[in-house]
Amino acid sequence: MAEYFAESASVIPDTEHQSDPKAPSGAVVPRRMPQQRPPIFRLPEELLLRIIKEYADQDLKPAGNHPVWYKSYYDRRWAILRTVKWDIILLNATYLWSFIELSWPKRMVDSHLSRRKSALLHISWNPRYDHLEDQSAPAWQNWIGENLPMIEELHLGIIGDKPSDHKQSSTNLLAACLTSSSQSLKCLGIKISTADLFRKTLSGHLPTLLTPNLVRLELSDCGCANLSLASLQSLDVVGSSASANEIFGLLSGNQALRSCIFHIHHLKDLPNSSLTDPQSSPLPLVHLRHLDIGPLPPDQLTWLFQRIKPEAVSSCSILLKMDIRTQSGFTLPSALHSYATRATIVKVKDGDLIYSLPDQFEHLISIRTYHSTDSGVAQLNLFPSFTSLTHLYIERYDPALGSRWLAALRSCIHLEYLHIEGGFDIASGTEGGQISFIPLLRALSEEAPSFCPKLLTLSLYDSHRRSWIGRQTSPWDKDDTNDKRMALDMMEMMVKVRAGFGISIRKLILSFNTWWSEDVAKWEEYVGVVEVETDPAEEPEETEEQEQW
Repeated sequence: MAEYFAESASVIPDTEHQSDPKAPSGAVVPRRMPQQRPPIFRLPEELLLRIIKEYADQDLKPAGNHPVWYKSYYDRRWAILRTVKWDIILLNATYLWSFIELSWPKRMVDSHLSRRKSALLHISWNPRYDHLEDQSAPAWQNWIGENLPMIEELHLGIIGDKPSDHKQSSTNLLAACLTSSSQSLKCLGIKISTADLFRKTLSGHLPTLLTPNLVRLELSDCGCANLSLASLQSLDVVGSSASANEIFGLLSGNQALRSCIFHIHHLKDLPNSSLTDPQSSPLPLVHLRHLDIGPLPPDQLTWLFQRIKPEAVSSCSILLKMDIRTQSGFTLPSALHSYATRATIVKVKDGDLIYSLPDQFEHLISIRTYHSTDSGVAQLNLFPSFTSLTHLYIERYDPALGSRWLAALRSCIHLEYLHIEGGFDIASGTEGGQISFIPLLRALSEEAPSFCPKLLTLSLYDSHRRSWIGRQTSPWDKDDTNDKRMALDMMEMMVKVRAGFGISIRKLILSFNTWWSEDVAKWEEYVGVVEVETDPAEEPEETEEQEQW
């Protein structure tokens, strides 16, 4: 669209317009109508303004929102349209002029302020700590405080190196900017940046807000104790110091929240008073739809979810940090049981477990432990909660957990689709891939018909050979004649036994590099459909034209 705008402007000679010295500064007055007008200029001006707004909006969102960088600013690329005919239209686009970055030259800031007319302001400012001590610098913090009633969106990014030396300065700056009451402020973002990413104390504190219509609040390394706003719908907190008790305080004080993100750098212990307080009835969070929280240890997560009741959370992400040797008894919080028991799909990969019910909710539990096997043990402890499971996807299957997985699968009486991707565990030297599937095939046959009685689709992928495409064997392969015979015999027994019980596999999906995929016809007698994944080495390369499409 930018190219079209530029092309449209370029066909109009510069001599078509000139400045009027009697007109307000910067005004452009048409001298005569151009003889050649691109078709887009035939549209009503109101429609042109809407088109420009849609084009510019992608650059008018604060950039640099990653919590490590702590900087927000507004892009001004829409200004390339300021040529002749477009300039007249843009002068009426007060919405665009209302976006102002206070680090711009003051002349440019003043120009925007004069042209935004009555439009509410969108302000971004990123002062350095040394600016706070420079008395000759423009006192933008006072200007923001005085004009807060006219600001709809405010982003402050305070940049420095030593948070301990400037903590009070940051707090004073925030107090100066947010001292006024404002009915207009809808979005507030505060990011305090320091070189020490592993700090254990906050670098500033939010004052009491007099903004009854604030909808969205984003905080990085900024304390927000006693925050309570009836209007607040979205809260993002990236902090260096917090506890489950403080998170609960924010949730209970802002019950209109629809989205909450709590990313904690340093977790504080729960106060002793919180541990001994009697548990009251859980707080119903009827409006909450998105919750992203962590990392928390199991005890604090359990404490928090004993006190809240997220009734309709469609998107949830929980990051757990635990030592399985001392916290092996962790189970899914009771507040999430109503979701887990309805979930029909579970996906497991490394330390991540996702359970979902299509079109209703998707929850992620990420478990970080000292060893990958430990995270697998913790995931399997959650499986008794998934009583309606029909689809299970296991990626990077760990053979060391084979017996635990079989125990979990015995409880999956509604399972219809099972995908397992095996590989080679280099750390332990355990053989994986199709060898690791043999215990599963044995259980599917010897424990039939009770083991996964409704299973219709079985998908087996041998991933440890995928990285050696084009070779017959991988460097780790030994004389595998006996293994191959055992794998083929076990697959044959499985498909025959299940067919004999009337619970045959309807669809068998195999990776291209398994022994089972060498003779597909052998399985088709007992399986409805056998599908073999295409060897990526044999797929035709896409042409440059295809890649563009």
